Amino acid sequence: MTLRTWSKAVFVLIPFLSAGTVLAQEDEELEEIVVLGLAERYGSGLSRAEFVLGREDIELRPAGAEITQALAKIPGVQVSTGDSRGGSFSLELYMRGLNDQQIGLSVDGIPAGDARFNGGSPPNRYVETSNVGRIAVSQSSGEIGAPSRSALGGFIDFETLDPTSDFGVDFGFGSGNFDYRRMFLKVNTGELADGLTSYWSFSDQSNDIYTGPNNRDKSRQHFDGKILKSFASGSELAFRVSYNELDDNDFGIVSLGDVNNDPTSDTVNDVFAGDPDVDAGFTGFGGALGGTREDVLVYLNVDLVLSNSVNLTINPYIHDLEGESFAYQSDSTTTVTGDPRDQNTVEEDFDASGVRVADMRITPRNRERSGVTAEITFDNVAGFNDIRAGLWVESDDTNEDRNFFRVNDVRTGIEYAQSALGYIEYERDLTTDTLYYYIQDKISLLEDRLVFDVGATFHDVEYQWTSPIEFSGSNRLKVETDDLDLKLGGVFRFTENFELFAGYSENFGGIFEDAFLGSSNAINTNTLLPETSENLDIGLRYVVDNFAISAQWYQIDFENRLTTAPTSFVPCDPVTPAPGCVDVADVINGNASTEVVNQGGIDSEGFEITASALLGDFSLYATYANQEAEFKTSDPSIGIFTETSVQDIPDDSFFAEVQWSPNDNFRASLNAKYVSDRVGGYLFVPGFCNPFFCFDETGAGVDGGDFLGSQEIDGYWLWNLAAIYDLPDVSGLKNVRFQLNVDNVFDETFISSVTGATSSLPEFGVIGGLTAESALDRYFIGFPRTVTMSVSASF
Repeated sequence: MTLRTWSKAVFVLIPFLSAGTVLAQEDEELEEIVVLGLAERYGSGLSRAEFVLGREDIELRPAGAEITQALAKIPGVQVSTGDSRGGSFSLELYMRGLNDQQIGLSVDGIPAGDARFNGGSPPNRYVETSNVGRIAVSQSSGEIGAPSRSALGGFIDFETLDPTSDFGVDFGFGSGNFDYRRMFLKVNTGELADGLTSYWSFSDQSNDIYTGPNNRDKSRQHFDGKILKSFASGSELAFRVSYNELDDNDFGIVSLGDVNNDPTSDTVNDVFAGDPDVDAGFTGFGGALGGTREDVLVYLNVDLVLSNSVNLTINPYIHDLEGESFAYQSDSTTTVTGDPRDQNTVEEDFDASGVRVADMRITPRNRERSGVTAEITFDNVAGFNDIRAGLWVESDDTNEDRNFFRVNDVRTGIEYAQSALGYIEYERDLTTDTLYYYIQDKISLLEDRLVFDVGATFHDVEYQWTSPIEFSGSNRLKVETDDLDLKLGGVFRFTENFELFAGYSENFGGIFEDAFLGSSNAINTNTLLPETSENLDIGLRYVVDNFAISAQWYQIDFENRLTTAPTSFVPCDPVTPAPGCVDVADVINGNASTEVVNQGGIDSEGFEITASALLGDFSLYATYANQEAEFKTSDPSIGIFTETSVQDIPDDSFFAEVQWSPNDNFRASLNAKYVSDRVGGYLFVPGFCNPFFCFDETGAGVDGGDFLGSQEIDGYWLWNLAAIYDLPDVSGLKNVRFQLNVDNVFDETFISSVTGATSSLPEFGVIGGLTAESALDRYFIGFPRTVTMSVSASF
C-alpha cells in the first residue's frame, strides 16, 4: 500500500475509534442469521426480481471455492471459471444476456468496480468465502441506490458475516486433486467491551492448473478483519479491512478446432522449449502467461438510528490495487534512439552476436479508489410513505503501462532484468470522478396489500486521461444521465402468500475503463456514447413455509454497446502480407492496435421459473431460464447482424438440486446444471481470398471479408455432489465438520465459456465454411472431475 492509501485508512478509522464517545449507549447481543426463509430467498414483497443466497448455499461449495460460483443457483445468471474452484482470467459472468462489465457489484454496499481480470477486481478478491453470509442478486437493475457505473443488467451485493459475541477460534484444512491445499484460521475475539466484537481471519491456498501442472499454478493469501460496535438504539458501526494477494497463471484460450482435437487441453505447453517461436503466445509456455494482483479494501459502515422513523447510513472506503500481467513475446523490440519511449522501434530476432532474442511483455496496472456512499430514510411519512435519498461520490485513479524487457537467455528460461527495458508501448493514466444520487418513495396502500416504488437516479461521470507517449496534456470527457433515470415498481398481494410484482428501470453505465487504457487507440470523444439500458420485469410469487414458486418475464433494451476491436479487420496473407493487415497471432496475444466503438445494442428477453419444496428430510430446488439475447443493429465488418444471437448466451439453462438431511449431523446435496447450445463466434473469409482462390464447403468461390455464419458450441450437463458430516463436540473441540465435494461427477468434457477478451472479434482465416477450423482462439475448456476434501473445527 502507498503512503497515501495508509493515510486514508487512518482517516477512515478516526470515526470508528471515537465511536464510544459519540454514541455511548448499551449494546445488544448479536445473532447471526444462518438459514434463510423462503420469503427472503424469493424476494417476497419486492417490486423487482431478486433472489437471495444464504450461508447454507455458500457452504455447499468446496472449501475455498470462489464466492462467484455460488451464483450458479440464481435463474438467469451464468458463471464459469477454468477450474471448478475458481479462476481469474477464465472468470466469465453473465446475467440475462449482459456481461460482467454491465453488472453492478458491491461488498457490504461498498462499490466493487467490475469483474474484469485486467484492471478490474472480481468480488472474490475482496472477501473470504468462509466469511460471506448472504448474497443478494437483483436481476433487473431495479435496486435503487446501487453504487455502480455498470449496473445495466442487474446488481449483486455480497454481505459479510458479523463477529460473534463469544470468543472462539475456527480453523480448517482442505485438500484435493490437482495438488489443492488450503489452510484457514479465524479468531472471534468475543465481546471486548459493551457491544464491541471483532474477528480476524487468514487463509492460504494453492493448486496446480490441471492442464499444465509442471509450470502453472495459482496461489492466494487472504486476510480479513471486521470490528463491530452495536448499540441498544439499533445503531451500528462496522469497520472492515481486506487484503488479498493473488498469483495466477490460469488457463489458455482455444479454438473450436483445438477442442475437437483434444477437449481436455488448452494447448498451452507445460515444458519450456528454449525456442521463442514455440514458447511465446497463448499456445506457448504456460509459465510465461499470467499475472499477479494485490488488493487492499478498507471501509466503514455507519448505521445511525436518529429516531424511530429516521435512519442515516454513511460508508467511506478506500481501495488500492497493485498488479501486473505478463506474456512472453517471440521477438524483441528496441528503439532506434535507445529511449524506451521512442515510438520509432525495431523488432529483432537476433542480437549482434547472432543469438536469438525475445521479450517479456509486462503490463503493470495500479489503482487507487476512494469514496463514500450515504443514505437517509424517513419511514411512515404521512402514514403511507417511506422516503429514502442518497448519494455516491468516488474518485478513481488508475494507471496502466506496457513495457517490453529483453529476456536474459531464451535458451534457458524467461527471466529478465529490470535494466533490460527496451521499449514502452504506452503509459496511460485515468482519473474517473463519479457523482450519483437518488431519491425514492415507497407508497403503501390498502393495508400494505398494494405497494408502489417511485424513484429517480442521476449519474455525473467525468474522465480525465493522459498518455504522454501519444499526446501532450490531458483529455477530458464528461458523460451524464440525459434526464433523471426513472425506477418504478409495484407489488400487489392477492393473499398473504401470493403476489404480483412489476418493475421498470432506466439505467446508466458510463464508459468502461478499457476505453482509455489498454492497447486501444485514443478514443473519439465526439462520437463515443455511454452505455444505457431500460429493463422491464413482471412476475408472480407464491411462498409458504415449505413451498415456493416464482415465474417472471423480463425485457432489456441495452443501447450504445461498447466493444474493443482491431483498427483493421484484414488478416495478413501468410505468404504476401498486405500493408496495414492484422497478424492473427497479434490479435490472440493482445498486441494488435484496437479502438473502442459503440456497436449498436442488445435486445434481451426471457422468462424464468423457480421452485422450492421442503419434504421431510429432503429439500428440492429447481430453476429454468429461457432467454433470447440478440444484437439490435448490423455491423458486417465483424459479423454482427440484426437478430443474430449474442455469443455465449444459451437459449435454455436449467439448475436442479436435491438435499437430504436425515439428522442434524449430516447433509448431502446432488445438483445438475444444463446449458444449451450457444453461439461461439462469427466466421469470415480471409481478406486475401477471391472467388478464384478460396472456396466454401459447397465448392462455390468466396470473396475476402464474406460472412459465412455463426459458429455453434455444444451444450452440456454437469453433475456435482457434496456431503457434510458434523461430529459431536469432543475434548474441547466444537463444530468438527468433514466435507467432500465432487464437481463434474461424470467427467464431462465441455466448453465452459467464450472469453470476453476476444468475443467482439471476428474469426480470421476461415476457409471451407462453418465446419472449418477457426484461426482465432476464443474458448475456455471446462474443468474435469474434481474432488475436494476438507475438515474444520473450532474451540
